Amino acid sequence: MTRFFRHFFKHLVISGLVVLGVVTAAFGATTRSAHSAELFMVERAGCPWCRRADAEITPVYPKTDEGRLAPMRHVDLSAGLPPNIVYKSPVRFTPTFILVSGNHEIGRITGYMSEDAFWGQLTELTRNLAPPH
Repeated sequence: MTRFFRHFFKHLVISGLVVLGVVTAAFGATTRSAHSAELFMVERAGCPWCRRADAEITPVYPKTDEGRLAPMRHVDLSAGLPPNIVYKSPVRFTPTFILVSGNHEIGRITGYMSEDAFWGQLTELTRNLAPPH
């Protein structure tokens, strides 16, 4: 009889953990994608404009309102763009900054000329995003 209860209990615990994992993953994916935004900095090795943007923008970005609204994620173009996002078009040039919210591209900045140009364009892109909760 004890063997039966050990076997039953073991399967009950495993089933419960699987269900808990599925529910947690589904709930987490739904809430994250529905309420968060990210700015992908798409770059490739050897890109001098990527290095310049990285040196001038990356250190200060997290401290800005835009950085808190849409944290930056560096994406290597050769590894491919993050899946499960609806992009408006393929990325052909680097750096390309893609603002994503709710698994959809909101807009993008192609290329990098200067800090002033970047911040001006980013302000326009983030204007319609709701602040994080």
